[in-house]
Amino acid sequence: MWELKISLATRPPRWYMKNELLETAQKAGFRVTESQFDDWVEKGLLGQGKKEWPGRGHGSGSQVMWPEGQLSLFMELLQARQRKPAYHIGDLCVFPVWRWIYQSEQGGVNLLQVQRAMNTWITARKKVSLDRSRQEAHSLGERLQEKHSIGKRDLLRELTTLRAFQKEVNKEDLRYLLEPIVHPLIIGTETYPDGRAAVLAYMMELLHKAYHTYEQIQQFPDPLWEWARVVRLLGSRIPSWSWFQSEFPRLAWKNRLTVYDTLKDCTENFLTSLSLALVDFVEEKDDTFFAFLNPRSWEEGRVTSRIETTYVPSSLWLPNGSNLLYLRNTVYLIGQEKTYWFRRDLPFQ
Repeated sequence: MWELKISLATRPPRWYMKNELLETAQKAGFRVTESQFDDWVEKGLLGQGKKEWPGRGHGSGSQVMWPEGQLSLFMELLQARQRKPAYHIGDLCVFPVWRWIYQSEQGGVNLLQVQRAMNTWITARKKVSLDRSRQEAHSLGERLQEKHSIGKRDLLRELTTLRAFQKEVNKEDLRYLLEPIVHPLIIGTETYPDGRAAVLAYMMELLHKAYHTYEQIQQFPDPLWEWARVVRLLGSRIPSWSWFQSEFPRLAWKNRLTVYDTLKDCTENFLTSLSLALVDFVEEKDDTFFAFLNPRSWEEGRVTSRIETTYVPSSLWLPNGSNLLYLRNTVYLIGQEKTYWFRRDLPFQ
């Protein structure tokens, strides 16, 4: 896996011109051209440069510059392209999306870049081959199954056709196929009231619908994208609004993930969060925490968010004697008269 370098330094970020970014990549041994760089900017893998006015002695015209976060993103993308199997353009979209969700401003990625990257990923996703769909279905089946699971072949056949968009999701049929595979994972009615198979079938139905209605999601105002980021930070399993309310403490404080858990399926998970804004939510008139999470409140400007991202030393030590760091996001939900907050820790393991 590529190395994610993080720092507790508080110095102002450096800015780079395009030729400096290309030279840095080439000195690191990557083969890259200016046309490839421009194409990645267009696709949202890299951000659009910002016009900066240089200081004295550097000429009088403006220069297009990229922040330091875009340099590290550029290097991560190039390294992923050299992996075997190599990451395709659509696969690379997880990198900027992950940074925006989990590193906020410190990741160097803004919302406009995320929207471009999601558009690129959707376009690539809809052209996925049947062979790749089969491979993805097999990988998903391996993650879902428990010892002594039965009926795996039928489930893999169903998942393959779904991921290739050859049919619509039938939630009940999918639940029937998932039941013997994931049933041993049920923790109890308190955690999964309708059973984990029902939860997974519901989430897959949401995701599949989101693929087909992405033109509508694409037109979401920016506050709904911000809302979906907050939902994504709250937890990775959000099957229904009522279940979400009852399970918030478990999601927010006990569902610990690593960077590698969240990177692989980051675009799919974020699209699922976005698709929840298409659900008809019951308008709650109070000012409780969960009323603050109603997407209509965000769309109408009654609730906003602020995310503070820090890297916190843990009690674990690395071989070089430094502390292992973990990522901490403190999310504030800001209303007209109240502010709620929650914290999300992401260990780097």
